[in-house]
Amino acid sequence: MLFYVTSRIFPGKTFAVICDEKDTIAHAKANMLHILYELGRADLQFRFRFRGEYLKDALTLQDYAVGDSCVVELIPLAKPSAAVSEMRRSSMYGVKNVDTDVMKALEAEVKIFKKREKLLANLRVALWVLGMAAVCAAGTVYWYAFFWQTLFFLFGILKIPSFSRLGGFVGRTGLDQKRFAAIFSVLMFSNLIASLLLALLSIYDEIVDCYMAPGQSAANVTADGGALFGGEEVGVFYGCEHQLWYSAVYFCMDSIVVMFVAAYSLKLWYNFKFEIGTYIEPRLIESKNIHRLLAEAKSGRLKNQRNAAFELNNLAATSQDNKFKIVTEGGLQALISLSLSKDEATQEYAVEALAELLTIPAIQDQFIDEGGLPKLMALLHTPNPDMVNEAAVAISYIAADNEDQRSAIATARGLEDLCYAVRSGDIDVMCAVAGIFLDLSMTPVSRAAMVTTPAVGQCLVFVAFIVYVYISH
Repeated sequence: MLFYVTSRIFPGKTFAVICDEKDTIAHAKANMLHILYELGRADLQFRFRFRGEYLKDALTLQDYAVGDSCVVELIPLAKPSAAVSEMRRSSMYGVKNVDTDVMKALEAEVKIFKKREKLLANLRVALWVLGMAAVCAAGTVYWYAFFWQTLFFLFGILKIPSFSRLGGFVGRTGLDQKRFAAIFSVLMFSNLIASLLLALLSIYDEIVDCYMAPGQSAANVTADGGALFGGEEVGVFYGCEHQLWYSAVYFCMDSIVVMFVAAYSLKLWYNFKFEIGTYIEPRLIESKNIHRLLAEAKSGRLKNQRNAAFELNNLAATSQDNKFKIVTEGGLQALISLSLSKDEATQEYAVEALAELLTIPAIQDQFIDEGGLPKLMALLHTPNPDMVNEAAVAISYIAADNEDQRSAIATARGLEDLCYAVRSGDIDVMCAVAGIFLDLSMTPVSRAAMVTTPAVGQCLVFVAFIVYVYISH
């Protein structure tokens, strides 16, 4: 499957990424990191967005319905203007913005793939040497070695895969690269054993069968080439001593060449076990040190806070265990503070993380006890529609799962805040707010508050009209 990646920080460029639909988003990001490495931008921190939704590293492309020829956006962690300035700064001063562990993993993979290119290039040269050696085998005493060596050469030269670090394996060989390396290794070790045996036989024949005792004359040689010692025929005298010497030298040299080729094929077989993302993918989805992330969140540096909000968001999306770990370590207060940051990117990641945490009812109670609801309501007044949508989604989780807290949403200007959010004109926000009103209407206290608030009725009529127009067109 092939999908395309575009970004405003790379105007006029579209990147093609090859993945399987069952690959994780982290695997797709690993592919993108290799492309950015070639552009000298491997230190750029980014995430993917598809159809307005940010993609979580631990989920798969299939989970987000990213199919063949789809277009995915690359969104830097910083806003585009800040991202460009950071990229210029990193290129001028060598400052690394990306996670150090991810950068090390990327460099390790690049090293492996560069080595793969070199191994395949050297193996091609070695195969042509084997091909020429196979022709020379026809002149030996064991001339039939020519046939199997020629077959081994043809198999290797026709089936060897072509590889480039950016394009991956290209062309068609009709054989999986790992299977090729395994089969070719077996063939080369078989050839090595055969060459060693034939070299020993040639030396043995030279010493025993072609040896003439001192003083032996031509009369000692029988008509069929046998040598007479003490009146008895002890062996066949080939009469072409130079051919035996040639055979012995040839198979000894051939054994050395085949031994090196076999070693190369084993190295290739081991190298083929590594793919793009082998090192990077685990680094992207592994559980980060929550203590370190919370320390960064509380630091005064904007870049550290942004990175902490992003990582906590990814952690919260990975598993329920991580959600509880974040809350246990005091992550709710840190995320609430980050949601009020002056940096829009930091705000957005923090609100997304809060929305992920609030999917669990037990965390909702603690969030409200710590005074998070009024601050979440305040975010409905921000001009960023994405942030308003995330805040509305987070509130919808509380309204849907927590009957006791619905009254808290309906009071303290909560209904007015929700009606104000509808003014953003975003259809997703409208649907989220309509869902919240539906859940609030299930509780008598909140339903009574809705009835006594005129703005709620106007808001619902407006939402119904906009949704009708949207569906009609």
